[in-house]
Amino acid sequence: MALTSEQLLKCLVPLKLVIVSNGPNSESDAIRKAIHRAFQGGVSSPDAADAYFAEGEDLGVSVLEVDFSLGEADARRVLKDARDSALTTLVVALLHDIPAGHYKAWLGEIDDCAQEEDPEKQVGLLPVIMVDGAWRGAIEGLDYHDLDEYSVRPSHVAAHALALSWRLLGDEDEQLSLFISHAKLDGLPLAHAFRNQLQNMNGMECFYDTKSIPPGSSWKGVLRRGVERSVVVALRTNLFEERAWCVQEMDWAEDFGCPLVIVEARTHLVRAREFLPTGGSPCVHVPDGNLVRILQSALREAMRVRLFARQVQALEVGGEINAASTLRVPRTSLATLGLRCASMAGAGQKATHVMIPEKFREPHRRVAESLVGAYFPGVWLGTPQTLVRELVSKLP
Repeated sequence: MALTSEQLLKCLVPLKLVIVSNGPNSESDAIRKAIHRAFQGGVSSPDAADAYFAEGEDLGVSVLEVDFSLGEADARRVLKDARDSALTTLVVALLHDIPAGHYKAWLGEIDDCAQEEDPEKQVGLLPVIMVDGAWRGAIEGLDYHDLDEYSVRPSHVAAHALALSWRLLGDEDEQLSLFISHAKLDGLPLAHAFRNQLQNMNGMECFYDTKSIPPGSSWKGVLRRGVERSVVVALRTNLFEERAWCVQEMDWAEDFGCPLVIVEARTHLVRAREFLPTGGSPCVHVPDGNLVRILQSALREAMRVRLFARQVQALEVGGEINAASTLRVPRTSLATLGLRCASMAGAGQKATHVMIPEKFREPHRRVAESLVGAYFPGVWLGTPQTLVRELVSKLP
């Protein structure tokens, strides 16, 4: 049975966030701004100090706000509308006092929904505990005062919201892994500092070669699998390109279409011609030592890929495309596209749909179509948004 236009459009909205509070609070205001920045990006400006930690592209995730003190009916309506229009809704409850009465009961209802054993998780909850005794629910809360120093706590809350959203859109027991690719000779101090930064993130793994390769294992195989299942954070120092294994890790990231973030740490004023596969990946500069900026960029890139995967999955579950004959290419790159097509064709499989997260630029579109058509004649190539528009236009 074909999906309705409303169901098709819902496939394009994997996630909505609802930030809940109960009255004004200065710390809550800072957290709300940080979450908006984390999911919707932003550029630094003199009047936007919060953007210092979270610049970047807009993920296209709606972030709604609810003040329960202004009315229970409005709070319920906002949450219901979010659930009706998105595949998954994450509620971030900012608990700057101890909930009581109707507010406590409402949070209890959300807590119950978030515990449901549902393979397609519809509701998630992140209680942010800002005062002792503010949360007694079954869902694990986030202790605000344990999140580093005062000025960076809002950005850490936003990072936890990104990481939780990533898990909700996939396997909730899965841990997000960040692979730190670096040259030992000049990248070690930055790598150590960033690895220490990640220790503040519960539920996240850090792949770091000297700590993550067990004795007696095939280190090349472990490295390759580590790249394949991770967000790759490449610390691009002056000697990065001279290290064969750094280049190999970048090539693997291109092969697998992994989320990739480039940390530009080179000091040379004149650089050689580009040959690393960095196209389509965000580039982060940290001359001020702001490692939270790297963390936010890596989490946002992981979310970008996960949002795309969830859109495709929703179309598969709805019967609009066949999972067995749909090829997902998580990076809009001709190299990744070709490698994925070759792998599927080499396994004797036939693709009817090839899904990409963003459109190719016009000069590359025809090349991409020819490339895909050489492997799978007559195949459909495009984004979930393009497919949904085509399907909606054919509805009676």
